[in-house]
Amino acid sequence: MLTFIVVERFEFIGIANWSLIVLPSICVSLWCSGRLIKRTTKLKMKHNIIILSILVVLGCILFDKKSQIDILNEIINDLGFIIVYIYIPILLLLLWLVMKIKAKKQT
Repeated sequence: MLTFIVVERFEFIGIANWSLIVLPSICVSLWCSGRLIKRTTKLKMKHNIIILSILVVLGCILFDKKSQIDILNEIINDLGFIIVYIYIPILLLLLWLVMKIKAKKQT
């Protein structure tokens, strides 16, 4: 009988395939974050990405229980709601007011 030691458990193949799905999203997010830090500060992008990668790995190590991950998801969901439905409309309103005030001063 022919046996494959590596494929004895299907989880090994599943985890490897899942990493191929998740890795591009992580890379794009790290690149965007590094680019943002580079534009707001004068730090090199290479150093930004290294620091951000270390923070991501440490973050993965810190959250090891399902309850901790659920709490993190709830916090991120609440922050996303606040940013999309409260922060952005307030910024739009402030921008509109500033543009209206500037238009009145010019006339």
